Amino acid sequence: PQMHNVRVAVWSSCSSADTSSGTSMVLSSINKGALSSIGFLDTVEVSSAKTFTDELFVQLAQGSTLAGAAVMAANKILWPWDAVKDYVIAGDSSTRINDASFVKSDIGYELTTTENLNVYNTMIEESVAYALGENITRFYKTINGCLTNQVLDYNGEMESYQTNISKDSFSDKVLPILYESCYELNETDEFLEEHLVYIYNEGAYEPVLLQYINTIGEYGVYQEVVCSNLYTGKRIDYSTINSI
Repeated sequence: PQMHNVRVAVWSSCSSADTSSGTSMVLSSINKGALSSIGFLDTVEVSSAKTFTDELFVQLAQGSTLAGAAVMAANKILWPWDAVKDYVIAGDSSTRINDASFVKSDIGYELTTTENLNVYNTMIEESVAYALGENITRFYKTINGCLTNQVLDYNGEMESYQTNISKDSFSDKVLPILYESCYELNETDEFLEEHLVYIYNEGAYEPVLLQYINTIGEYGVYQEVVCSNLYTGKRIDYSTINSI
């Protein structure tokens, strides 16, 4: 079917922008007449793709361009290595689907009080920084060189947005690693990568191992993220710790 009436084609599926076979769903949309199209280069985890797509539609509805909406959607994902951040836009990235004035999401506060400045300064001293786009830098509090889920976004204009910080989360209580991964690879699994992170929970930081795996299912290859709490030995749902 032709897509001449489509302003933005959104392909929220694994490898929808992969051109290794010569074309992709994203490029095919443009060839069939869509003004713009967006999709992912590789396999993506379902809950991450949903979070990205939900925020993308929110931003587009508020009048953002596709490029701007995609940046904000990617920023909703917590971990910098999550594959949904490797999205591809084809066609006109300045396309809008709504003429409404863009409204910046209210995700935090300005640095106007001593308390907030202290939180910011502490985060900067104990953090690793990643550039997010739109002149925003995300600072991750680190423990033993590992990222935590305590982050702060800074837009470079003396405004800081508290995205995932608990007021008492600068304590030094770190729980030990007592268990190994909760998952053993199957013969059909493809191991991609793993990361040890620390999740702040009820006054202490818990060590969690994130293992990214491609699994062959009935309808093709999909990505699974196995989250193992190395303190309790229990498995965690990735969707509870992968977004802001």
